[in-house]
Amino acid sequence: IYFINKTINEFGLGLKYSLNDDLGLIIESHKFSDFNSYDFLNIFRMNSPDIISNHFGIYKIMKINKENNLDQINFRAGFYSKNYKFSDIYNLYNNNLKDYGFTFGIGFEYNKNMNLIDLAFVSGNRESNYIDIDSERYFKFIFSITSSEKWFERKEE
Repeated sequence: IYFINKTINEFGLGLKYSLNDDLGLIIESHKFSDFNSYDFLNIFRMNSPDIISNHFGIYKIMKINKENNLDQINFRAGFYSKNYKFSDIYNLYNNNLKDYGFTFGIGFEYNKNMNLIDLAFVSGNRESNYIDIDSERYFKFIFSITSSEKWFERKEE
């Protein structure tokens, strides 16, 4: 949570519930309010949107025996909804954008859980009452690698 001009501009709340050691649920809700820039700085006559988003997910961890470098496989799935409220600086019109979809991911942790390879798929739909953009369907593939080393540990001699 952070404050600008004594108002809350961003707020988020989340809950992670472990059903057992390798299965759990995650639920989050976020609210971001625009800070409304000055008129002379706003060349497009439109402020950033106010955003309200809700997320729900489930995860499953599959631990692997230690005979090889692969330590565990993480499966994740969820869905989300985001509402964007746009307004111009003169409040002549209001336009809303709804974004909702689902996600699926798989992650591979290896070398003593210090390295991670993640693959994810996102499928969503955006809807608006704006005439030129009625509905948009999108797909996204995400690939990420996290590599860790012990940079600040002293080596014993």
